[in-house]
Amino acid sequence: MTLFAGQLYLNYTNSSRDIKAANLVYEEARFLMERIVREVRSNAIDYEEYFNQNVMLPYHLADGETDSYGDNYCRYSAYFYDDNGESIGNRNPTQKAEYEDVVGLDNTMAVRPIENELYLINISGNDRTIITRIDKDTDGFTIGKVAILQLEGMDFGDDGIDGRDSTNGLPPGHDSTCEPDNREKDGFIDTWHCHPDFPCKRNEPIDSSTISGCTGFKHLIVNDPTSDDHSFLDISPNAINVVDLKFLITPEDDPWKAYNINEVQIQPHVTIQLTAQANPVMIDTSNKQRIPFITLTSTISTRNYDEVNSDCR
Repeated sequence: MTLFAGQLYLNYTNSSRDIKAANLVYEEARFLMERIVREVRSNAIDYEEYFNQNVMLPYHLADGETDSYGDNYCRYSAYFYDDNGESIGNRNPTQKAEYEDVVGLDNTMAVRPIENELYLINISGNDRTIITRIDKDTDGFTIGKVAILQLEGMDFGDDGIDGRDSTNGLPPGHDSTCEPDNREKDGFIDTWHCHPDFPCKRNEPIDSSTISGCTGFKHLIVNDPTSDDHSFLDISPNAINVVDLKFLITPEDDPWKAYNINEVQIQPHVTIQLTAQANPVMIDTSNKQRIPFITLTSTISTRNYDEVNSDCR
């Protein structure tokens, strides 16, 4: 009787602990989901960057070139103009055929059916946001986290430095004698650097041999969010391990640029699928197989009802 009663008590204790852990996972995962939802609602889909990642980077890679985040800003907008510079509201057939021929893509739509990273941009076109899942090693466990990075668009020209004011846009202790170049202060965004709340790395030296009269350091956006020098901030509650994070974005092209393509004439929206479990470092259980997990799904429409301002040269 004593052994039987003891077993019942252990079962009750374990069940109670599992229920508490499951409730904690749900509440913390819901908090994290709401954080991502707020970003979507206050921004628009950054079709420019999705086109850069899914079309331009593979296209340039085939030619032996290497690009990174933001390198082809405004190329997507230009994709919907004909060879005479007139807006056609459809993909430029010449460019489309060239991209497909070089990269081997079945199509050149900006967004793929499932994306691992969420690229957002504000309506004014001068602030960008990246949300992604990263892995962190914590006490021998690989813990999944959700990280965010926000960037500001600046008109610094070809060298990425504001040559007219050596203190503007440069961190303390860095100096520049760069002269303004042709693209600097022309009214068009050409450089993306971190919002002041995000500690981006800024130590990429400028090659003075290619830019006359210029010495200094260019801002560097670290593309690997798991790097020790990464610019991303962890927004995940400590109590959960984010197992998976996926984004389904519809439509796959910007309806305000591709206005002659019938299948994309719907309001852009994002379906977020987040799978989380209790952080195995924090949960009080000897059976790791019993760690509770939950999958949350939410679909949100963006609040932009007009074209994002992305004026390009």
